[in-house]
Amino acid sequence: MANEFYTLIVVPHAKARFRKIQVSVRLTKWVLGTTAVATLAVSGTFVHYARVAAEVHELRQLRDENKVLLSKTQEYEQSAGKLQAKVQQLQNMVTKLGVMAGLEHSLPEPAGVGGVSSMDSTPPKLTPSALADMDRSLTKLTDRSAQLEEFYRDQTVLLSSTPSVWPVRGYLSAAFGNRIDPFTAQKDFHPGIDISTPIGTKVQAPADGIVISTGQQGGYGNALVIDHGYGVVTRYGHLDSFAVKPGQRVKRGDVIAYVGSTGRSTGPHLHYEVWVRDQAQNPIHFILDEYRTFG
Repeated sequence: MANEFYTLIVVPHAKARFRKIQVSVRLTKWVLGTTAVATLAVSGTFVHYARVAAEVHELRQLRDENKVLLSKTQEYEQSAGKLQAKVQQLQNMVTKLGVMAGLEHSLPEPAGVGGVSSMDSTPPKLTPSALADMDRSLTKLTDRSAQLEEFYRDQTVLLSSTPSVWPVRGYLSAAFGNRIDPFTAQKDFHPGIDISTPIGTKVQAPADGIVISTGQQGGYGNALVIDHGYGVVTRYGHLDSFAVKPGQRVKRGDVIAYVGSTGRSTGPHLHYEVWVRDQAQNPIHFILDEYRTFG
């Protein structure tokens, strides 16, 4: 076995002598084994390199994704911090409105002054408990806002039902309260005001309401009564004619009648009364624009 050889015969194409090459079997096996081992080693190295390259690529992708997520997280925290500040401002505003409406009893505490240097300033970290507190604050804020909305909606209805404008333009010929009766020359209580203006002048509703009655009412002549709600009722006397009917809903500024001189009257004018819970009130106290003679 030690002297075994492989004989290789080389036959050239041209005319030449044959060549014999003897190769030791042991050497051949050693070369083949070494080549196989080297091939396996190189293949293993390439496979390992490919795996490492893939892992490095994946690691770089994860690192890039982590940077993006970190940036988004910081933006989210900053946005959430700004939202938290806006919620606090809105809470203070709702509290102030509640105090004005009588639904709250104390104003928010005055804001303090302070802070840190720009070197120490870092984005706030919003913990789950902080987010839960914000959610509870928003829930309470929603409930309080609903109460305020209902209150101011009622106030809007109340204001629209308040006789706050002049029903006609003209000259104030008789004020509210005690006066000398023009027919008897005796002291008498005048439950409204008289506004002198030509016959046919449009009489406008001073507030929203429902027409209760239209027709003859003794000394009032042709009279009209409107119920504005909240215990407020207005009456218009000495009218020439009516523009509305009982049961009709009117808005502030709607034409309801025309000035006349019917009933106990010395000349064309509108007799205007305001009653609150069955008590006669001075109509001028409800009118927003100050009194003046209208041409």
